[in-house]
This record gives sequence, C-alpha cells and structure tokens, in this order.
Amino acid sequence: MTRLIMSGGAGGIGAELAKSLYTFEGVDQIVMLYRKSVPVEVDDARVSLVKCDLRDAEDVKRVIAQIGTAEHNIGIHCAADVSWNKKLEDIYGTNVTGSLNFAELVTATGKRNSMVYLSTAFTDTENWDYKNTYEESKAIAERKLRETFPDLPLWVFAFSLVVGRSDNGEISKFHGLYPLLKNMFIYDVPFVVGTEDRFADIVPIDWLVDEFEHLVRKIINGEGGKGYKVVAAAGENKMTIGELFHRMNDATNNYRGEYGYSPRDYPVFISSRRWNFLRRSSKAWDVEDTSPGKIFDLMDFIDIYKNYLDLDEVLPPSNVSSPAPHLGDYMDTIIAYWFRRNGEYILGRWDKERKRKRELEEKKKEEVETV
Repeated sequence: MTRLIMSGGAGGIGAELAKSLYTFEGVDQIVMLYRKSVPVEVDDARVSLVKCDLRDAEDVKRVIAQIGTAEHNIGIHCAADVSWNKKLEDIYGTNVTGSLNFAELVTATGKRNSMVYLSTAFTDTENWDYKNTYEESKAIAERKLRETFPDLPLWVFAFSLVVGRSDNGEISKFHGLYPLLKNMFIYDVPFVVGTEDRFADIVPIDWLVDEFEHLVRKIINGEGGKGYKVVAAAGENKMTIGELFHRMNDATNNYRGEYGYSPRDYPVFISSRRWNFLRRSSKAWDVEDTSPGKIFDLMDFIDIYKNYLDLDEVLPPSNVSSPAPHLGDYMDTIIAYWFRRNGEYILGRWDKERKRKRELEEKKKEEVETV
C-alpha cells in the first residue's frame, strides 16, 4: 500500500497542492493532517482527515497509533508559519519542532518511507544571510531533518514568491506579493525602499503545482534515489523591481481612472541608508503624529518588504521539468482577479481619501478667507 501523508493542506500553498493529490493514481490512501478544525469531508474514499498538532509530541504519538502502518509512506510537509516579522522562538515550534515530529510520524508508520519538505528558494542551509526568521527557521529544520533522520529519503521542494494562476489569476489566499499590491492601491506611496534594477523572483501557482506533481509522481514510481532538492524559481524569467512597481502603479491608475479617481505618481526608489535616516528623523520630528495618511503609516510594512526589494538573493532553478512563465505575461491577470475579490474595499478607501482631500481643501479655503 502506498500512502500519502500531508500536513498544511489548509494553507495558501498547501490547499492548492492538496487538490492535486486527489488526482494521483497508484495511491491507496491519503492522510491529511490539520492542526485546527478539520474541513468538510472530501468525497474520496481514500482520504482521511486527521486533526494533529505537530508541535505536540504526545498528539503525534496519538496519530501514529490511529493511522496504523503502510508499506510505503510518502510524507509531504507543507505546514509552516510563514510570517516574516516574528521572533525565531515564536515560530520555532511550528517550523522546526513540527517538521521533526512530522518526520517521526512518517517513519513510525511506514515500512518504507520518503519525505517531501517544502521550503523557500530565498534561503539555503549554509553560507546564507537570512533576511528574516522564517528563512532561518526553514534552513534550521532542513539541517535537523538530515541530521536526525539520515536514512530517510528527503526531497526539498523550495519555491519563490507565489501568485495566482497564470491563466485566470485565481489563488485561495492572498499572501506574499499581495499585501504589497494592496498597499500600492490604498496609499499614495511617494517612495520605495529598494534598488530598481534588482529582480523579483515570482512564480504562478499553476506552474508550481505542475512541478510539485511531477516530483511526487517520480517518488511514487520509485525514481529519484535518496532524494534531491527542487528549486521552483523564476530564474531567467525574473522581473526587475522597477518594472514590478511600474506595472502595479499602472494597474492602480487604470482602475482609479475607470472609477473616476485621479492618478498617482510613480514612486521614487531610495536606498536603505536613506530610509533609515528618514525613520530616525521622523521620530525626532514626530512626523507620524503630524502626517496621517502618509508613507510613515507604512513603516512596519516597509521594513518587512525592504530586504526583498533591496536584494535579489534567490537560489537558481534546479530539477524542474519546465521553466517558469515570465510574470510580465500574466501580471495583469493576477491583478484583475485580486481586484475582483477586493475591489469593494479598495473603492471604499479611495472614497475616504477623496473625502479627506476635499475637507482639507475646504479648511484651507476657510483659513484664506479668514485672513
């Protein structure tokens, strides 16, 4: 019996990958692990939905006893805390301890076992400057998996920033690039912290799923030996940061024009050094209190993204079956899908912006008349 055991099927990426597993032939059983509430039953007799907190060793032991033994387990570990701004100790339990406990569950319930570990193309296990604790935790977990389970065939499936489908823009959750897109639509952003000619490595979810399926099918068929690393990154099909922001700004203005709002200027790129000076100055001058609605409202947000806009450290594609599509070929599609889902909220923010500007103009007019 070949059994797939998957964690993180409720996440933004995991949900898309989970759908693809139900189409696989040559699989006798699929066990989907969920930390929180178990979703509605799947209409597939092979599928079992099991509640399990991988951070809790005792809960893992319970599930080991519950699911029994299979001839061949293929573990697919998608569960992770993908936050970029948390402390390492706050995500260690999920990203490191949870990964080790998942491997323990897989190896304890199969006579022959394999594991796929999802990671990020923005990190490596050695000689790497981690931009945030998420990257660091993924590297730590990969190292510990290899050290703790040396006989477990391990495939690392690392990918870069993911957006919606290249054909229709659809995606289940708006993570990664989308908060940046949202803030470009909401705020009149005067500058961006980054280097305009650096690159953004972004891939569509449908291509990612295809590469994931290609890997898992090889494992089911007994190919791939003791495991290797797949890096599903854009490679030569990366887009420059400058072009990315031009496209987002153009899309913003196209929608603003369609709904009768004035266009916004293209933001200027500034260095991290200059940004740090502005941050210190804003505190000294109390700018945050005196300039509501300005860029300083986005300080925390900018700090999260600036490392990805000022550097382009990403692993090159490896062991993929086809090159990733270029973001420029489908970017309008993903923005259109996102706007269909969020347009009502964005238009409401634009209405508030226009109302605030009118109130300020009227106030200035009254001050002039008084003088």
